[in-house]
Amino acid sequence: MHNFTRDKHHEKLKNMLKIAIVEDEPAAIENIQRIIALSKIEINIVGTAQSVQEGVILIRNTNPDLLLLDIELQDGTGFDLLELLHAKSFKLVFVTGSESHALRAFRYSAFDYIVKPINPEELLAVIKQASEVSRVEYLEQQMQVLLKSVGKLTGEPKKLVLRTSETVHVVEIQDIIRCEADRNYTTFYIDTGEKILVSNTLKDYENLLRENGFLRVHNSHLVNLKKIKKYEKLISGCLIMTDNSSVPVSVRKKENLMHYLEQMG
Repeated sequence: MHNFTRDKHHEKLKNMLKIAIVEDEPAAIENIQRIIALSKIEINIVGTAQSVQEGVILIRNTNPDLLLLDIELQDGTGFDLLELLHAKSFKLVFVTGSESHALRAFRYSAFDYIVKPINPEELLAVIKQASEVSRVEYLEQQMQVLLKSVGKLTGEPKKLVLRTSETVHVVEIQDIIRCEADRNYTTFYIDTGEKILVSNTLKDYENLLRENGFLRVHNSHLVNLKKIKKYEKLISGCLIMTDNSSVPVSVRKKENLMHYLEQMG
């Protein structure tokens, strides 16, 4: 009976989502563990580490499904750890203490990121979403995009990872024509004619894309300035994009838009 119970317990652990935590603050590790324990969802925390070297050993020994990775570690950064790993079959979520300029680069490619102090609902939502994505080939591709986006490989176009309910898209930022908001969803319109609907708000992408030549011209519209074909002066005006779509320009945004267009000229 004892062996049967033990075997059943091992089988249960094997089927759980395996999470590794690499974080240099013991209090933060304890907080993550407490949030997961109180949630009563079936997750197996396979181990924790506080440094790059400890993290590499932990990941190689446990092969986690999901890695919660702090950016600043005792002996380096989370990116140092990623470069030491040859086989990367896990999903990556950054945990960081600040919404820094560097963090905006991480948004291009990490499965997700969480800012400290950790919001329990946000952490559990990210874990749940991670548990539902299992395409290993996507994980390998996304990790490569991640390293490119922080300058490890230079001279290549920046990319953005867009996750839908069924697919993970990796798109060149320069190929995005515009983004349109619909409540808590955003539709990306791509040069190829493809439309990608993601469950994130337009605000989630605005700061990130603004650094790459995008401008908010309306409460619901963010456009790639290089994809504007013409500006039609109506009551408040509208833009005609390279795909011939029409984008309204709000009265409040018109002056700012004209400033950018004059600079481009």
